[in-house]
Amino acid sequence: MFVRNSRVYYSASDLKAAVECEWALMRKLDAKLGRIEAIEEADDPMLARASLLGGEHEGRALENYKTTYADGVVEIETEDARADPDILRGAQQRTIEAKPTSPRTRLAAHAGESARLFQPA
Repeated sequence: MFVRNSRVYYSASDLKAAVECEWALMRKLDAKLGRIEAIEEADDPMLARASLLGGEHEGRALENYKTTYADGVVEIETEDARADPDILRGAQQRTIEAKPTSPRTRLAAHAGESARLFQPA
């Protein structure tokens, strides 16, 4: 979660946290807004490992898309989206422009890194 220009941006992890305990998510938001002190969260080795394995899986999946669909894969590199909401809008626009018109189009994305479009044969 991050806040820019009085707007709150939630991540998938924040939505998961809300399901587990909505009050913990609200407390985190209060800390982000400066209403209360933030609680230092302990390192989570399992989460770090899951993140690493997830990144490796996404890399293998992208390589598979490139091999399977060749020119049907479009990679859209982005900067850190948390830095500026305009970066999110720019990536969105580039994704729309790259999108094939076929209803069979699939989209795989990893926020903050790149969005990938591919069209199955």
